[in-house]
Amino acid sequence: MAGLLVHAHRNRRELVQAFPSMKKYLIDDHRLIFEAVVARDPDRADATLRKHFEIGNEYRRRAIVGEIDGITALPAANLPTKRRANSRKAT
Repeated sequence: MAGLLVHAHRNRRELVQAFPSMKKYLIDDHRLIFEAVVARDPDRADATLRKHFEIGNEYRRRAIVGEIDGITALPAANLPTKRRANSRKAT
């Protein structure tokens, strides 16, 4: 398990090096996720985290196909939300 975690950590660091815009996005999104958790708002935390992962997946896809930072990343809060069938609805 430790080897897998080290491998994943190195991959993320390499990804940040390939995409300079990712660093600001990561800082901004982690702040938004933290604020939602501190506010005890599980719906906002869940939605922000899902968008955060979608953006991370897009960066990984771009790295695989050889694209390098050609766009500026936006914090997850600026992206439309995709609702999953089993996700909680806001009350």
